Amino acid sequence: GDRCNGGIDDDIKLEKDVLVLKQHITPYDLLVLSNVLSKKVEAYSDLAACASCCIGTATFKYDFASLTLVSVSLLKPSEEDAKVEQGKSQACLYRLLVAYQSKDKLTFTPDELKVLAEKFNKNCLPNP
Repeated sequence: GDRCNGGIDDDIKLEKDVLVLKQHITPYDLLVLSNVLSKKVEAYSDLAACASCCIGTATFKYDFASLTLVSVSLLKPSEEDAKVEQGKSQACLYRLLVAYQSKDKLTFTPDELKVLAEKFNKNCLPNP
């Protein structure tokens, strides 16, 4: 499907009994995949999570027992991404992504994604 919040890309491969697939993701999905996103962050009210709010794709490997995140590839951030009406933290995430993009960084390993999410938690959320 072509939905941003969970749609599977048509580019599915089988490599030595391991399925490689790409899932469309939203800004909220991006940070949830890091496993370190603050529990206070909510889809829609804090970050965009709509069916047409694509930010990129997450590549997974599935060995028919477990699903493992391989990488996340982001689309080039646009000014429209900062203006998304869903999410009071959306503009801050946009600024972080523009900073990465300025260094030609649009693909993240799981560890790099964790660092991005930690920066988001520190810089984009109100202090407790």
